[in-house]
Amino acid sequence: MTRKPNRRWTPSPPQQTLGTIALLVLGGFSIDVSGWTAILLAGDALPGIGPLEYSGTLLYVLSSAITSTIFIAAGSRLQTLRACPCIFYVAAVFILSGLALVGQALPRPMLLICFLLFAAGNTTLLFFWLELMTLLNSHIVAAIIVLSALTSSIAAAIPWASTHATFTFFVTVAATLICLNRLDRALGKDSNPRDSRPLEVDKHVLIGTIAGLCLASMISGITQNLAFSSADSGAFYPGSSDLVTVALLAVILLSLGDVNLSTGVKIISSLTIGSLLLLLLPNALNYPAYVFASMSYGLLTGLGYYTAVLMAKTRAFSTPAVFGIMGAMLFSSSIVLFGLAVAGIDIADRSLIALLTLGYSLAAIWLLSDRGIDLLVTAKYSSAHSHGAAQGDLGPGVQAIAGKVGLTPRETDVLALASSGRSVPFMAEKLVLSENTVKSYLQKVYAKCGVHSRQELISLAEQAAVEAINDRNR
Repeated sequence: MTRKPNRRWTPSPPQQTLGTIALLVLGGFSIDVSGWTAILLAGDALPGIGPLEYSGTLLYVLSSAITSTIFIAAGSRLQTLRACPCIFYVAAVFILSGLALVGQALPRPMLLICFLLFAAGNTTLLFFWLELMTLLNSHIVAAIIVLSALTSSIAAAIPWASTHATFTFFVTVAATLICLNRLDRALGKDSNPRDSRPLEVDKHVLIGTIAGLCLASMISGITQNLAFSSADSGAFYPGSSDLVTVALLAVILLSLGDVNLSTGVKIISSLTIGSLLLLLLPNALNYPAYVFASMSYGLLTGLGYYTAVLMAKTRAFSTPAVFGIMGAMLFSSSIVLFGLAVAGIDIADRSLIALLTLGYSLAAIWLLSDRGIDLLVTAKYSSAHSHGAAQGDLGPGVQAIAGKVGLTPRETDVLALASSGRSVPFMAEKLVLSENTVKSYLQKVYAKCGVHSRQELISLAEQAAVEAINDRNR
């Protein structure tokens, strides 16, 4: 009696350990918490900016936006952040300059400089943290981002963390530096260089999508600040709304269903448009508008981190440039707000809100396109210049899985597209099938591979590709 072949794909155990994942979660938590505790500590030391009452966050984000721009400019010369160790140590010096905020013994101009340097250093360490995650599987990256956001939200909801901001600041700054330094040593250097071959992408769609994301993030950030300036924040904020945001982020990134990046963008768009509409009402509902805008920006932040890591994993782009563009996308609203505040313009003017609504509607033209979002995370090299599997090319892994679990040719096509992050509508158009048929094939692929979600499928393909390339090079 012959035994039936194993119908499940069983890849080798991942190299990353539970300790590594825990350090990454702690690192992300510490970067976030040290940022908002620094804003609390700065307090009255920061000068007011025009009509804006709460200038600490604006100045912090403005410094982050400038730092992001510097990394975009450095992207053409610097391949990765970890390739230049001095970046980490300079960022460490900058973040330690924030310790001057604790005693506030320095003159106000010096305290302002220390605060801006701290923000620049913390942003750099955020990019360093994201680069460390490019060595991990996609579903683990998603879990780390969600867990970091969850722990940060819990800390923000605990009054003790705010009333003891000095202690919290010292602990989180130390944790940030220790975690990132140890992770850099433990994970080792990335030996896979950036591939210089031409990309097989529509650059106009790629640029348009990035521009749409930048515009959407800018409007989301402005809307949040606009609503905050008028809202009478309730006692349950930030705890409950932050936790709802984390729950939505978990659904987007870790859902067992076929939820992808485009779905997340649509949820963010709905929240932002809803916030703007509430502010346009005759009797503006400022507080609900603020909650919606805050949730939108929180989701956009998590989704931005995840998308940036996936883009960096393709090896098609310079890592500093990728994270710089992500930072510019998330922090660009500060530049606009700073300009409006200095000019003395009333940001609560209804005509400005209407203009923002129109701007977001235009951004949605790019954002709601599945193809544009897909291009950001699935950049492929031209086959005419291909000489074997490039890093980020899952072809060898797809073929290995298909042969082991016995996929049909059509199921193999679905596996290849799904493991590259393609959405069901895109796969239906590409394969000339109905969406229901694609979903049926996808469920069969899940069953044969022994997985339950898109993230698990991507991770299997990534691991199988690495094993196939290693076997071929032996």
